[in-house]
Amino acid sequence: APGENLSSVIGRLKGLLEEQDARVVKFDVFGSIGEFDTLLSSLKNVFGHVDWPITWVEGISCFSHPVAGFHVHAVSGVAVETIFSDGSPAARVFDDAFTRYCVLGDVSPVLTSVSREEQTWNAFITLETLLSRAGMDMSNVVRTWFYNENILEWYDQFNAMRDNFFRDR
Repeated sequence: APGENLSSVIGRLKGLLEEQDARVVKFDVFGSIGEFDTLLSSLKNVFGHVDWPITWVEGISCFSHPVAGFHVHAVSGVAVETIFSDGSPAARVFDDAFTRYCVLGDVSPVLTSVSREEQTWNAFITLETLLSRAGMDMSNVVRTWFYNENILEWYDQFNAMRDNFFRDR
């Protein structure tokens, strides 16, 4: 809403989730990475704790606000467990009457000083490891969504690495 601060928006989100008895499984943020600590602090102040993955997509809003918005995935009526990686929430897993789901967030390469291709391969290894911890493998992947820096500069290389990784699996 016009003039609304971040804590107020997060408070409204909490109210919506409580109305639906819903649990967050993934939280995508679009905004300036410089606001990450502020957002995380606001989330913890409102929710008490954060046990879901947060994927941050760098960029300011069209109106020069530090955070342009959120994309929140949530479920209700099922138990949700968290898979942690290095102490941070990396995935949320839940089952319904039909299948088991694993929603991953903020899967990033561990080594950022290597080539983009090596970073891509490393991120896929991380993804594979997290899936394994959920009792899954790459054959269970239905959809991937990547937010890669300057992707148009190296999209062909990224696609080749992705194709090779999936083919190898």
